Amino acid sequence: MKPLALTLGDPAGIGPEISWKAWDRLRGEPDLAFALIAPPNALSCVSLADHPLRLIEDLSEVPSVFAQALPILPIDGNAAAPGQPDPMHADTIIRSIRMAVDLASSRQADGVVTNPISKDVLYRAGFAFPGHTEYLGALCEGNDAPYHPGPVMMLTAPDGQGCDLRVGLTTIHIPVCETCNAITPETV
Repeated sequence: MKPLALTLGDPAGIGPEISWKAWDRLRGEPDLAFALIAPPNALSCVSLADHPLRLIEDLSEVPSVFAQALPILPIDGNAAAPGQPDPMHADTIIRSIRMAVDLASSRQADGVVTNPISKDVLYRAGFAFPGHTEYLGALCEGNDAPYHPGPVMMLTAPDGQGCDLRVGLTTIHIPVCETCNAITPETV
């Protein structure tokens, strides 16, 4: 198995915290190893003494690092003030997503996991997609897929009784008043 590529999301949001908590919970699970694509200074809101990180140059380093430290594939970017979204982080958010997709498309990563983004931050910087699901779809155009082409948003949650709930959405990022016309046998 190859590691997953985890995007930073908005560095001023909960992405850094989610990344640390995921690593802390999964570091003993080598089959679930991942690397976070982020500027190292974007994680300054988390105590590094409690959560060690290791800068890596390639995903092939993840298996030997993951149990001891959160592997970071570094990209350029500015430190963020938690809870203060800023359009200056838009390029970092987009670059993290693009790099993760490139790693998965080139089969260096088994998949992409995305942290939450701030759409407002991206829109103010000129982002032309309704959300990162559509952006992921655009980045994957031309790649072979085992399903109908196009992005699919899926939500998962444990039900508390040992069973996971998985929901694939038929519509995404459209006004509620348009959903009736958008749900057809073909889209389902």
